[in-house]
Amino acid sequence: MTSNTENTDRLRTLIQKMRLAYQRGENAMACAREILGESENSLIATLISYDLQAGSYISAVKNNPEFQERWCHQVASIVNPLDISENPQMPSIANF
Repeated sequence: MTSNTENTDRLRTLIQKMRLAYQRGENAMACAREILGESENSLIATLISYDLQAGSYISAVKNNPEFQERWCHQVASIVNPLDISENPQMPSIANF
């Protein structure tokens, strides 16, 4: 059984190495797969990757708010007409 300390240490190492890979412009997910010895992307690596990329997304939005406004309107025009209450077989995007 793995202790909380061991889990914390493994998570710290994973975050640090993924962050370094991301900063070098390398594929952080490939780095995580190598560290974890997995052939598929793990949930935890995906969550870490999203967090690493969040800062660049925020900067991009701040640097180009007009694009963000147009993007949001375009996505809303596609999503808003999709009334899933009329089709209970259609899964909610919240379930993905």
